[in-house]
Amino acid sequence: MTEELNGKNPEVSDRNLEVSDRNPEASGLNPEVSDRNSEAADRNPEVSDRKLIDAEAPVFLMNVADDLNAGMLESMLNEAGIPVLRKYPETGQVMHLVMGTSLYGTDLFVPGDHLDAARELVSALEVPAAGVDSEETIVVRPMDLTDYPAMRALWDATPGVGLRSLDDSEIGISRFLLRNPTTCFVADAAGQLVGSILCGHDGRRGYIYHTTVAESYRGREVGSALVDTALQALLQEGIHKAALVVFRDNALGNPFWEALGWERRDDLHYYNKSLNADNK
Repeated sequence: MTEELNGKNPEVSDRNLEVSDRNPEASGLNPEVSDRNSEAADRNPEVSDRKLIDAEAPVFLMNVADDLNAGMLESMLNEAGIPVLRKYPETGQVMHLVMGTSLYGTDLFVPGDHLDAARELVSALEVPAAGVDSEETIVVRPMDLTDYPAMRALWDATPGVGLRSLDDSEIGISRFLLRNPTTCFVADAAGQLVGSILCGHDGRRGYIYHTTVAESYRGREVGSALVDTALQALLQEGIHKAALVVFRDNALGNPFWEALGWERRDDLHYYNKSLNADNK
């Protein structure tokens, strides 16, 4: 996977030997890489002879398109006990282009003795690298009921979205939109619905549901654009705090919200009660 990602940007193919100067102490990594490691990496970017890698030395893991993806991966790896060091190659900072995709991307490094475990964790994920085509215009617009068929298909195809037979039916969504006509949005790419967010409030708190992005459009900050738009709409209606619920095992959702700076509350218990047995 590392070779495929690097292959998308030949200018950064030798980045295995680079180590970030940006506050290495904060990540718990040692920024010094021995000459032995450099020679081994020159011979073989995968460095098959693991004996030549210092256990604590940062080793290049992969390049990703932007800080959102870097944050999601960093959160996932940290949860597995793997510290991560970020480096912004060539420029020294992320260069944001259309929809937030970076020209050079973000390099992720992990300690050498965690490399295999980190590769195994990220191997099943499709994370865009720098250079992903982002010229397509994606528009965030208000949701209306005609979006329901495409939106429901997107929800059905997205892991971790909890759907109810009544609440998430066309009638149920119609009722939600009538109560919240200015705070629900979709992402539209040339007439194709590629993202959605249900957002409403009770006059005191805002609530977010079903934030989804089509798989082929992830990594372009479509999700964060939907969230930002919904939060601005809440502010316009005088709402100062928002909340949401994510399944504990939602591998896509939890890193996404944490990367956007949302706070997980461990001091609360969540309670609910079904009022209609048909709402399954």
